[in-house]
Amino acid sequence: MLYMVQLRYRADQRDALRRRCEQSGVTGFADGATLNGAWVSARRHAFLLFDAADEDCVQQICSDLSRHGEVERQPVISIDQIL
Repeated sequence: MLYMVQLRYRADQRDALRRRCEQSGVTGFADGATLNGAWVSARRHAFLLFDAADEDCVQQICSDLSRHGEVERQPVISIDQIL
């Protein structure tokens, strides 16, 4: 299943978040999730699209990311699935 995760990270967390991603990747050490795309806005909003075996896996990633800011997640489907 696909999940869109939004992270609104604080300015003081920018360097720590970058180090974390360089050391362990965006998914951290969560098994069962693949990062399909990631985007960052100039206003410190990160948008991450994951394909995950289950929601528990995504919850683990979100819990880890929440140290750097506010996290939201939504299950999503490809637009191709409804057209």
